[in-house]
Amino acid sequence: EVKSIKYVAESAGFEVVGFIDEPTAANQVLKVKDGAVVDVGGGTTGVAIFKEGEAVYTADEATGGTQITLVIAGALHRKFAEAESIKKDKEKQSELLPLIKPVLEKIATIIGRHIDGREIDEVILVGGTCCNPYIGKIIGDELKIKVEKPQNPFFVTPLGIAFVARNADRQTAE
Repeated sequence: EVKSIKYVAESAGFEVVGFIDEPTAANQVLKVKDGAVVDVGGGTTGVAIFKEGEAVYTADEATGGTQITLVIAGALHRKFAEAESIKKDKEKQSELLPLIKPVLEKIATIIGRHIDGREIDEVILVGGTCCNPYIGKIIGDELKIKVEKPQNPFFVTPLGIAFVARNADRQTAE
């Protein structure tokens, strides 16, 4: 999957100096030594497991905020764009919970599958979908594990990608 993106970028004339999965990029900011960083974005849930600060396992599966928006759109008979706005409305979060809880539980199942059998004491959630105020509790309850998320999980991964790009640029210059 990552190689496909690299090939597309190169065919468009870009020089690819490095690439990184999203949860590993997020860890450039978080600095997790031992644990799991999970990036729940628009279309996927990415998991990276860290031991002594190094990524020892990564995975990415379909399911994220787009699926939540589709559930809202279907249940409320709204167009996708309107459902996306409703999803982001802080005033509607508790009202939407019964509709979206199955998707959040599926995300927990994805995470659980990738951390199963590993010594993980804590999961750190990042990504736009993790702005939902209930996601941490639902995932923690499902996995029976401590779940944390930064105050604004939306910006962690892009900031980590910027750190990686800056460092790649510096290495290329050397």
